[in-house]
Parts: sequence; C-alpha cells; structure tokens
Amino acid sequence: MDLKEEKEYGDHVLMVSLATQSHINPLLRLGKRLVSKGLSVTVATPEIAQHQLLKSFTSSKINDCVSDDIPCLYFSDGFDLDYNRKSDLDHYMETIEKAGPGNLSKLIKNHYHDKHKKLSCIINNPFVPWVVDVAAELGIPCAMLWIQPCSLFSIYYRFYNKLNPFPTSENPNSSVELPGLQTLHTHDLPSFVLPSNPFGSFSRILNDLFQNLNKQYKWVLANSFFELEKEATESMSQLCPIRPVGPLVPPSLLGQDEKLDVGVERWKPEDCCLEWLNKQSNSSVVYISFGSLTQLSANQMEVIATALKNIKLPFLWIVKQSESASSDGEGTLPLWFLEETKNRGLVVSWCPQTKVLAHPALACFVTHCGWSSLLETIVAGVPVIAYPQWSDQPTNAKLVADVFKIGLRLRPSEDGFVGNEELEKCVEEIINGPKSEYYKKNAVELKHAARQAVAGGGSSDQNIQLFADEILGNYSEGGARCGEKLASSMIVIKPTVQTPQVARRASQPASSEEAKSLRNLQRSMAMRPATAGPKAVELKENALKWKKEAEEAVADGGSSDRNIQAFVDEVRRTSVEIITSSKSKSIHRVKELVEKTATATANDKVELVESRRTRVQY
Repeated sequence: MDLKEEKEYGDHVLMVSLATQSHINPLLRLGKRLVSKGLSVTVATPEIAQHQLLKSFTSSKINDCVSDDIPCLYFSDGFDLDYNRKSDLDHYMETIEKAGPGNLSKLIKNHYHDKHKKLSCIINNPFVPWVVDVAAELGIPCAMLWIQPCSLFSIYYRFYNKLNPFPTSENPNSSVELPGLQTLHTHDLPSFVLPSNPFGSFSRILNDLFQNLNKQYKWVLANSFFELEKEATESMSQLCPIRPVGPLVPPSLLGQDEKLDVGVERWKPEDCCLEWLNKQSNSSVVYISFGSLTQLSANQMEVIATALKNIKLPFLWIVKQSESASSDGEGTLPLWFLEETKNRGLVVSWCPQTKVLAHPALACFVTHCGWSSLLETIVAGVPVIAYPQWSDQPTNAKLVADVFKIGLRLRPSEDGFVGNEELEKCVEEIINGPKSEYYKKNAVELKHAARQAVAGGGSSDQNIQLFADEILGNYSEGGARCGEKLASSMIVIKPTVQTPQVARRASQPASSEEAKSLRNLQRSMAMRPATAGPKAVELKENALKWKKEAEEAVADGGSSDRNIQAFVDEVRRTSVEIITSSKSKSIHRVKELVEKTATATANDKVELVESRRTRVQY
C-alpha cells in the first residue's frame, strides 16, 4: 500500500472555518503539522472563499487543494457569491448558522461515504460554533482551535459563565481582576464583553459557546505558545484546559524552509515593497498595516498621514482598496499626502507581510493588533506600536505593552481619539527612546521562545503530538470532555497521574486489540503533565519539595553525603582489622603445622623401626 492509499484509508481530520484569511490560515498550518504526525487533513469553508481566491490568483490548484497534502471542500453559506458579507455582520452570522449545518452535514456524508475513510475528528474555530452540533449528530469527536490569545479565552470563559464581575451599564468603568491576568480596565477588555458592544450576534455566539464548552468539545487547542502566556494558560487548568499549539505562522518566520508554508492570501501582494526595503537602512522603516478586515475612518487616515509626514522617517503603509464605495473618505489617503512624502515612503494595497516583518530594514510595526498579525510580529522579533480597534484587539494591545513588553500602546486624548502627536511620540520612543533597546531585547527573546516551542520536543510540538496520538488511538468512546481532562502545558517538573478510566480498563480482561489500545492510551496518559484537577497544585509543590530535598541530600554535608563518607571510613577501618587478624591467624597456623610435622616425623620413625623388626622375624 503506497503513501496515498495509506492516507486514503487512515484517520482523517476535517477542519471547518469561515471564509476569512485570518481564520483559515491558522487551521491550515495546524493541519500541516497534523499531517506530519500521520493524519490526513481536509479543510471545508464556504464557497465564497474559492470565489475570492480565484479573483486574486490565476492558479487552478486552489479549486480543490490549498496544499499538496491538504484538499479543500466548499459548502454554501446561504448567500449568493456577489453578496457583500461585510455589510451586515449580524445578519450574515445568523444566516450561516441556519444554512451551514445542513450543507456541511451533506458535504461530510458525500465525501466520507467510503467506509474505509475514517473521519476521526472535526476541528472548528469559535466563530462557526454550529459545527459541533453537526459533529455530535454524526457521532464524531470535535475539537476547537481558539484563534485568539489564551488570555482572551480566560476572559470570555469567566465572563459568559458569570464567574467574575465585569463592567455593566450601571457601572461601565469598573476594572476586572482575573487569575493569571493583570488588572483589566474598560479600554483593555474585548469589545464583546462591554455594555456598549454593537454586535449582538457575536455576543450570542460566544455566550452559547462558553456556557456549553465543557459538554461539547473533547479538545480545546490554542494558536499561542505556553511560554508566551504561561499564567493565563495555567489559570484555566481546572476550569477548561487549553492546549497551546502555536504559533501557527508561516514556517519561514520560524527559520524553516519557505516551501513548507501553507496559507491563502485574498489579495495579491505587491513585491515592489521588498525591492524598496532593500534600499533602506537597517532598523529605519516604520511599517503600518491594519489587516484584511479593518477599514480606518477619514480622521484616522489623516492622523497617520500627518504623523508620517512629521517624523521624517522612511515608511511602508498598506492602504487596502475598499470593496464598497465610501462617501466619507473611509480608508482613503488625504489628497496632499503622497506629494508631501514622496521619495521617503511607499504606499501599497497589500504586501507579503511575512517577508516584510523579517526584513532587517524594519524598525517597528504600527498594527491594529489582530492576533494573526501580532503572532507573526512576535515570531519576527519586531517591536510594536499598538493601535487597537475592536474585538480582541484592545486586550492584545494590553498584552503588548504590559505583559509581553515589546512595545507601546497609543492612548487617545480627552476627546476619545488618537492624535498624530501621540503616534509621533511613540515612534520616537520605540526607535530612539531610552527603552528602545529594552523593547528590542524582549522582542528577540520571544522570537527565540517561539521557535523553541514548535521545534521537536518543544511545548507546542508535544501538545500537537499528544492530540494526534489521541486521535490515532481512537479514544473517543468514554473520553473526557474539555472540563474533565488534563491540560498538557509544559512545566519543568511534570508529575503524572493515571486516570480512573485507565485504571478501570487495566483491571479488566481485554482482547489483544483492546490491550493494544489500552497500552497506547496508558502511554498517552502518562505523557500528560498533571496541571489540572484538584490535586494539581499539591502535586507540583510536592515534586518541587522533593527535588530540593534530593539536591540537599547529595550536597556536601547532606544526609546521603554523610552516609557515603561513613561507608568509606568503615571500609578503611575494616580493612585494617582484616589485615591484623590475618597476620595473627597465619602465625597460629604456622605453629600448628610445625607441631603436626614434628608429631608426624616421630610417628614415622616408630613405624620404620616396627617394620624392620618384622622383616628380621621372617
């Protein structure tokens, strides 16, 4: 059986996402890593994704495949292809929630009708939560890839399950204290938890998701890495463990071969920006981009343009063409800008961001703090100026400035808007200020930590391997749900536990197949660090305690060191006694031999005389 046939008959994973670049790409990169662990992976997304990609690229390859080993399937989201899905997000989310389940279920049944194709797991992201209902209907275990920081997962879980107080209409400015996170003020919180949130559908989706999370999902994975969000990850270990498996970014940013990358670009990048960057001095260019979704107001465009004119530094500004006509100047450059900044900067509609971030000419990145862009920036080791807009971005900006400490956050003035003076000040501080080297140093340290996390045996690699092992071992029956299973965060000392499920199965007779599955399960469970459950903290403390006791025992003067010294002294003393005793015994033995010899000699003489007498008589 060749490799293609093995994949056809092996364990399959289906990944489902909205037709959004920042949603599809993390799933694709997770899929690539799962393929390397022995699984077959397919991606399913609304038909509009294929249509949009076809408009941007001429390759026919994307019709049915986004990678050589990850095919792509498409289903209807309930709208015509020419419908503007951004015009009313609430309406779009409500419609796909109704049309999506039936269309996806039909697609799955058609594609996996062959009994040899075993669909072992479905993975979705939080913005298509209805996928879990399709999985349950078909009896397939479901995992969620959380595509925002673990810190956001903790905030939403505690907010929607009413575990902690949050701002209300009566008290809109109250601060929030959560385990594993710094104090969060109103401007630090994600927009969906605020009383002023205008997007009702997103709040409803997240509310349903987090209230039923423990019942619906067997696994929760996260596009982050343990070393980046250690406290936030550990804070969830006893509520709903989350396994960081990122950063799910292009491999070239991680020092790997660019050919290994998998991902989609809705807009074709302009390569001229790389030629332009090659002509700039190292650490001199200010890069400005607000992602694939955000459209800045005319006032925000004016502020950025004025700041770039005044700082007199080379800049690369991504100004994406609006998909719909705007009468208020939204997303449009001020008329004076290009003339007054000519020969000093470059404005393009889209760029190969991975290559731009890795370019030595870059000094800092002015970003909206979308998590995908921010992760790429962290992995590239570039300092950040945070200009958040909505959703998770305010919290991400908080992480940048106060937790990761790799940059600054723009602060609005009393009128609620960020002025050009604020942007100018932050650029100057990042590039030439007294803490400039501090931000660069922190950024480089996180860059190295990210590479270690995804390398063989790193924290994220181990979590992906554990997830793949559980799928390949077919542990769906009787498996623990999200709130019951152990987290697999990386820690220095890792006590392990055996679950009652494993212990119960081990005590029962089993067939050869069951025994094999049991051994695989036991090995898998034994790999899990005990960072969850009521005794997790106690186990860690005890392990650290005995580690210290062991070190003290073998140190000079410690209990084991004293016992070894006593043993050596005893050996030396016994050796002397043995030698002395041996000498005494030897002298005594010599005397005995002399006496016996003398007696024997006398007896021999008597026997000789008697013998002679006898001969004379004969």
